[in-house]
Amino acid sequence: METKLDPDLAYEVEATLAFYDEDAKAAIAALLCDIKELRRQLKRRAFALPASSPQPNRRAACISPQALLPPPITHAAIAF
Repeated sequence: METKLDPDLAYEVEATLAFYDEDAKAAIAALLCDIKELRRQLKRRAFALPASSPQPNRRAACISPQALLPPPITHAAIAF
């Protein structure tokens, strides 16, 4: 059973799998490591804010999920 994906997302999935020589477990492991590192960086950044700084606007401080994604892979970036 094949899942229908947005064409851009489907392309990124295929590009990621191609980068890892079609090894889905290696691709998933690398992405999970990336998530872990991003969470670590966010945690460090949150503790690095000085206590005396004014509270930021909560809406402005929200990070959209898109902001955490790497830039899209272009056809030119993939060597065939």
